[in-house]
Amino acid sequence: MKKLVALVVMCVVIFSWTVPVEAYTAADKFTRGLANVGLSPFELPETMWDEGKQLDGYGIASALTVGVVKGAFNVIKRAAVGAFELVTFPLPVPADYEPILDPPTLFESSDAEDQ
Repeated sequence: MKKLVALVVMCVVIFSWTVPVEAYTAADKFTRGLANVGLSPFELPETMWDEGKQLDGYGIASALTVGVVKGAFNVIKRAAVGAFELVTFPLPVPADYEPILDPPTLFESSDAEDQ
């Protein structure tokens, strides 16, 4: 009987310390920041590719004009957010280590695409 009580108490203690599946941690924030800083240059060709696919008939022209401008802005934005996350990874800013960008890293799918 004592072993059963001890097992139940241990299970309650262990399961009360677990982190919810969707929760982010400081380690997640650090690796996300590292990925964003390191992969930010790839934002330019990714944005050019996306821009070229969007407009029928103007694909290459749009990719070489609008795509380059948007891509350059996205490179700076992703690198800046990544640097911010690297510097502030021990702090839960924003709340609960949530990602700032959508998608959180360059090669993940965004929340809008998942729906």
